[in-house]
Amino acid sequence: MTVDTAISSPRWTRRKDARPAEILDAALELFVQQGFAKTRIEDIAQRAGVTGGAIYRYFPNKDALLEGLIRDSLLADLDAMSAKLRQREGKVSDMIADALWGWWQTFGGGKLSGLCKLMVAEGDNFPALREFYFEQAIEERCGRLIDFLLRKGIAQGEFYVIDVDYTVKIIRSSMLMTQIWKNSFAHSEREALDMRRYFNAYAELLLAGLKQKEPQS
Repeated sequence: MTVDTAISSPRWTRRKDARPAEILDAALELFVQQGFAKTRIEDIAQRAGVTGGAIYRYFPNKDALLEGLIRDSLLADLDAMSAKLRQREGKVSDMIADALWGWWQTFGGGKLSGLCKLMVAEGDNFPALREFYFEQAIEERCGRLIDFLLRKGIAQGEFYVIDVDYTVKIIRSSMLMTQIWKNSFAHSEREALDMRRYFNAYAELLLAGLKQKEPQS
């Protein structure tokens, strides 16, 4: 390509079609950057490099785009992570430590973490989707996996947990908070968190509590 050609060429070329995944990526970026309510289909089309009509071929409205992000990106990856952990053998304490860090690398530290902030900030604009996110991602996937690991650790004699149900809620909530922090207060910190160090410390603190023995009467 010559210099003249490069200058006269547009920065991007609008395509007639695009894969749904590309459209979802563009939607996620804009939903997190400028909010769900302020984002227009036209904005998403421009970011994805397609026409608005191309988006409507796959998604009839913004709610469908958001549901697609949750179902096709978040839930699919959570299912894959859960399947691997459920099949794994060995010490559950190692599984939990690896799961926490793996969760951050796959979800918490990436673009998908913005979904959690979006649900908190604008959930009233799409209550049915907020409920879907809570039930399918937080309870069905994260909650049940944590419950499985805790009960497996108890069965193997590694953990002593008095109240499994609320221990699940505590762990689940702390994981979600890291996503909210990443997309809000982290921008105000003078020194960026070392997330590897953070999750090492969190796993150490959590496992020390789980391994506490039943008090002697």
